Amino acid sequence: MTLFSEPQTGMIADAIMPVLTCPPSHTILIHDEQEHVTLEGAQVVDNTGVKTLLYQPKLTDSSAIFKKPDRLVFSRQSVGHTYAILVTAEDYNHNRATCNYTLTVEGMTL
Repeated sequence: MTLFSEPQTGMIADAIMPVLTCPPSHTILIHDEQEHVTLEGAQVVDNTGVKTLLYQPKLTDSSAIFKKPDRLVFSRQSVGHTYAILVTAEDYNHNRATCNYTLTVEGMTL
């Protein structure tokens, strides 16, 4: 049995959002000999590939966090702060998914 008797033309639009999973809210420690801590938190998969993965912390002190395209770098200046982190993933067909978590930064003396 033949389902299509003629060659098919055209494309099927991708309407499937990326699957994005944020880590649970947690606390990180920066000890007194560290200048910064780098975090890679969210996990994302998509059927057509991920175009962007963006971390957007709500900042009270912009010098405390260095935003990279796919991760956050916390400096010692971030100690004592709690951040609400919004993560957005977008695939090549402009489908987006978001998740969020809270991150608290504490100092530690060795």
